[in-house]
Parts: sequence; C-alpha cells; structure tokens
Amino acid sequence: MAKLCLLLTFLLLASCATNAPKKIKELRYIGSINYKTSKSFKGLQLGGLSGLVYDKKTKRLLAISDDRGKWGKPRYYSFKFFLTSKKFKLRTDTLTFLKNNKGKKFKDGRRDFEGITLLRNNHLVLSSEGNTKKKPRIPPALTEFDKKGNFVRELNVPIKFLPEPTGYHDTGVRNNLGLESLSSTPNGGFLFFANEAPLKQDDRLSTTEYGGDVRLVRYKASGSSFQPDGEFVYQVEPIPVPDLKKKLRGSIGLTDLLALDENRLISIERAWVRKLKKQTIRLYSVEIERQTSNVKNEDFLHGKFYKRVKKKLLADLDSILPLMPKKWRKLDNIEGICLGPRLKNGNYTLILVSDNNFNARQRTLFMAFEIIEKKTK
Repeated sequence: MAKLCLLLTFLLLASCATNAPKKIKELRYIGSINYKTSKSFKGLQLGGLSGLVYDKKTKRLLAISDDRGKWGKPRYYSFKFFLTSKKFKLRTDTLTFLKNNKGKKFKDGRRDFEGITLLRNNHLVLSSEGNTKKKPRIPPALTEFDKKGNFVRELNVPIKFLPEPTGYHDTGVRNNLGLESLSSTPNGGFLFFANEAPLKQDDRLSTTEYGGDVRLVRYKASGSSFQPDGEFVYQVEPIPVPDLKKKLRGSIGLTDLLALDENRLISIERAWVRKLKKQTIRLYSVEIERQTSNVKNEDFLHGKFYKRVKKKLLADLDSILPLMPKKWRKLDNIEGICLGPRLKNGNYTLILVSDNNFNARQRTLFMAFEIIEKKTK
C-alpha cells in the first residue's frame, strides 16, 4: 500500500511538472493577428481585451473585455485558433455576457473586468478594478462564474486593497490601476493577482527615475475555494525613456501575470510616453524565493524594509518589431498573457493580447511565441 501511494504521488508530481516550462531561455516570435478597432462581432465592437487564458478542453482562447458598458455589457470572447511553429491564425468564435448574483447583466460602470483565469472545476475567475471615481467608490473584486457567464460567488479581496467608500482616498487601489493581473497555476492549486500600480498607502507611482512597489498576492486552493497564502513585493520598473529625456512624463504598470507554479511567474510591464508616442512592452521571469518577504500582515509598505521577488528580463518586445508585418510594425497596449498549446516539437507556446481601449488609433493585437527552454545536463 505504501509503495502504491508513493507511486501515485510520483505520478501526480510528474504530471504537474510537465504542465509548464521549467527554465526559459528565450521567446521566439511566431506571428501576430491584427484587428482594427472598427471590427465587430455579433453587433458589438470587438475590443478592450485585457486578459487571456487557454481552455485546453475546448482548445479555445478566452479573452475578457474591460468594457464597462459603454460599447456593450461586460462579456468575454472565445477564439478558435491554429498555431504551429511557423503559422498563427485566429478567428472569433463566441461571446458570453456576464451576470450578477441576481442573474442580470451588470449595470453600466459597476464592473471593470481586467483579468481572467480557469479553475480546476472549469469555472472562470475574473478580476475587476472597481471604480474610485464613483460615489460611493466601487471596490475591486474577484468573482467566480461558470462558463455560461452565471455568477457563482465572490472571493475575498484583502481589505488593504479596498478604498474608503467615501471621503478622502488614501488607502487601497488607485483609480484604473487596480487588480489588473490574474492567473492560476497549471495544476489549479494556486491563484495569483496583483495591482497594476502601488496601493495608495504603499508607495508612489513609478517615475522615470524610480520604480514603484506593488503586491503580488498568492491564494492557495482550500477545498472548493481559495484562501490567502502570501503577499510579496514586486517592483515595477521606472518609466523607460532616453537618458537625456528624464523629465518626460509617462506611465508604467504591471498589466498581467502568468503563473507557472506556486513560485514562478512571467509578468508583463507596459509603459507609455505620450511625447515619444511609444509603447514599451517587457516580459520578466519572476521568482518568489525562500528569502522573499511575505508582507501579508503588513497594512502598508512605505518606509519599511523587505526582500522583493526576484525579476529577470525575459524579452523586450522592441526586439521583434522587424519581424512583424510592415503595416503593423509597432507595439500596442499589451494586457493579457497565457500559455498556449504545445508544438509538435514539445515546446510550449505563449500568447499575448492587447487592449485597444476602443480607440480608432489603436488595434487589437494577438502575438504568438515559442518558448525555448534551457537545456538540462
């Protein structure tokens, strides 16, 4: 019996170990898909795609729109796609409206969905930034839905992320800079989310000279739900500008996460400098090390000492611009990331998506990459 248990444990661990790449060497660009903002699907503008997840069961990409109701009710899309080491094709398949706990479509402005992930029970979890401009303020939220868009339940969000309902706003998420990132591990055992920019009580926003600290929150599966397991400090980089232009203004934020296991992730940082008319998109390998500080019990970070998560630049997407179609040779507002299917050679794929902000000067951009792993001796 002991040998059988040991064998089952080994098989379980082995199966988990093959669900994500181990040591990533580089990303190889495969191709991209571009949709103008004028593109519509079933009578609604296709846009605002802010989060992405691959559904292995249906072999579809699922993307959440951050439309608060201006162009259509909150919804997510599914996409059929074809991906090899040389080709990437994609087309819109379905859209699903999301419903509140009363079975009705959300009222305009009540939710700003940004992240999407799949659970082991085949349900979706979506993150919403909330809205601090409303009176009273709408807090950020993590909500579970079934695939048909029906409300299942709310997951608890740590109180330190919640802004005061009324009055002076000096704690919690900043407006439109809340729960942007969301991902679950391939084995479904852990759920991660993060704020796009520092909480009010934690740090200032990133500048061209200084980075800002955000919280990377890890939940652990407990029965049929998730419980907070840890909070770790992730430093967003300074806004990237040439050395002689440090006085320029811009913005930068953590726009999404891809969880590889309970301690390893890939992050997206997106920067925009208006005067340079430039988007900078960088991907980082992120690791929660044994010595990384767990700040779960810290109400604020400002003025305190802690060990941040380890970060290493994985890719600066400026490097692949020459490989993109001439007509579309510029980056856009990348906000979603997921692991895609494995290629015939066994390598994993990675897919990104951009949020066009329903702006005619932007577009929806899907990008596909092959993940090249380091060879093990």
